[in-house]
Amino acid sequence: MRFSWCIAVLLLIIFSCQKDTPIIQEENVNIFENSPGITDMELEAVTLINEFRAAGAVCGSEIYSPAPEVYWNNVLDQASEMHADDMFSNGFISHTGSNGSKHTERLQAVNYEYMYAGENVAKGPTTVAVVIEEFKNSPSHCAVMMNPDYVHVGVAKIGKYWVLNFAHPRRF
Repeated sequence: MRFSWCIAVLLLIIFSCQKDTPIIQEENVNIFENSPGITDMELEAVTLINEFRAAGAVCGSEIYSPAPEVYWNNVLDQASEMHADDMFSNGFISHTGSNGSKHTERLQAVNYEYMYAGENVAKGPTTVAVVIEEFKNSPSHCAVMMNPDYVHVGVAKIGKYWVLNFAHPRRF
């Protein structure tokens, strides 16, 4: 009888665990590809970030080996847009929102359940190429872009304000 229970529990575990099943419930979206609806600006940002990650980098005194690609995620992008709009509307630049929110709280607000998360913000650059270059030249921003734990990126530009959110879903 005990053997039968062990077999039943083992079968339940085996058949209930599916590798690469995202916790983010987006219809027909593989977490290892860009979400539908990516704009030309967002695609350019993802391309430049992935070229940078593929080459490896030195961020300040830290040496980073080449990192896997990141993919644009429309849920993560909502958090980026929310913060860029807040900074634009209220005329400030910070990782803390005008309501005191941190980047991780903004991810939770759009229902992105993350395991790892980082954010880059900037004010001023007029093109994707310039903002990515500025992030490359800042040790802390560079480190966020090179973090091999990140799978997704969300990119927003409103006025002169840029927000790039990087994250890895809690489970997938």
